[in-house]
Amino acid sequence: MIIKKKIKRVLEYFAAFYGKHNRDLDEPGLLILGYHRVLPKKHPEDELMQPGMKIRPETLEMHIQVLKQHFQIVSLSEWICKARAGEELPKKSVALTFDDGWIDNYEYAYPILKREQVPSTIFLVSSMIGTNKQFWPERVSKIISHIRSMKGQVFDEKQLAWFDYYKLDITNLRSFDEDVLSDFISRLKEFSDEDIYESLRVFSDVERQSIFQPQILNKEQLLEMKSSGLVSYGAHTRSHYRLNKIQDQQLLESETLGCKKDLESMLGINVSGFCYPNGDFNANTVDVLKKEYQYSCTTEKGWNTSKTDVFMLKRILVHDDVSSDPISFKARISGLI
Repeated sequence: MIIKKKIKRVLEYFAAFYGKHNRDLDEPGLLILGYHRVLPKKHPEDELMQPGMKIRPETLEMHIQVLKQHFQIVSLSEWICKARAGEELPKKSVALTFDDGWIDNYEYAYPILKREQVPSTIFLVSSMIGTNKQFWPERVSKIISHIRSMKGQVFDEKQLAWFDYYKLDITNLRSFDEDVLSDFISRLKEFSDEDIYESLRVFSDVERQSIFQPQILNKEQLLEMKSSGLVSYGAHTRSHYRLNKIQDQQLLESETLGCKKDLESMLGINVSGFCYPNGDFNANTVDVLKKEYQYSCTTEKGWNTSKTDVFMLKRILVHDDVSSDPISFKARISGLI
């Protein structure tokens, strides 16, 4: 394990110094970075989040300082508009995006973006705005956390059957850690979001013991950030359903096109961009989006050019687990590893 870590670090150093960010490009390139939650250490939600879903505020600030050395930081929608119009583009551009619309984006990321005068795009789940609804991975995390705190309590037959159905050994969950959580959530993703939300009803009595605090941005916060001229918004569906698992065409259009209508009505803006939840989509999804959107972002890692399919834009996810220091961050964005 130690040898593997050393080899990985050597490769990171190589990529950090010889990556595309350090080279002259033959044609203008666009790097799109993807973030989710911005949480300081000891935040109440910190230990309930998967490692690949969070970044420290100080890490985000470090990212911005590194990016300013190598790129022109741009608004994603503005870059797309210029590319479509055939206008001149910077040789190396980078756009920052945040998925889901977490309230901590306002609390911890927005002050940094304002101080550094950095534009960004937040992809919003319209039915969650201003509510205390929880995404199913967070609900599952809280249920697992409840298991850890149990003292002599047992679940009823339906709840035990839920764990059995998803092939999860409760005894393993008593020694909860981030790897166990990530593994289980990955396993659940084999099922549709509708099925998961429906099945979680058996834990209603457990969840009633927790008071869910709002975790998603509200309208007032969104309008405040919009007024700064730095923060733009895109669509991320109405319910964060993974689109490749939706069989009903009416539901697919409601989740995608309906989200655009919701956001435009609520915020008085034009929504031109979309981001695929979990990076999941298929050809039918793209056909639907082309009716009303100008671009969409994937989770496929890589750089973009003006020739990249604007409905399959590549994006690199950067969180503390893979980019907590300048070398690992530069390696992550290098285009080499």
